[in-house]
Amino acid sequence: MLGEQEKVAERQAALTDRQLDTQVRKPADARRYQAEQEAEALRVARVKQAAAERLAAIAAAQAEAERARLTGEGEKQRRSALAEAEGLRGRQARRGQTCPPCRHRRGSTTGG
Repeated sequence: MLGEQEKVAERQAALTDRQLDTQVRKPADARRYQAEQEAEALRVARVKQAAAERLAAIAAAQAEAERARLTGEGEKQRRSALAEAEGLRGRQARRGQTCPPCRHRRGSTTGG
């Protein structure tokens, strides 16, 4: 009789262990796995978002640098053209030629 009680107790323990596995351990493992997967997906999304923001910032900085470079070149050309015009006006005035903006002759008091 003691042997049979031991067998019944062993079977009852195995059944309880299987029930514990089915009702507690496996669902807990599934929830843990799901939480890990969601956390990993969130981490990957954050990494991708940060990389995209970094690339956007780099592109914006490059565009601003190019804009500044082009503005600087344009300003340099404008100043050069103004200096050239002033030099031309001065040379014309020394030669007695007309001054383009007001079309007067050197020594003349009236226009045109």
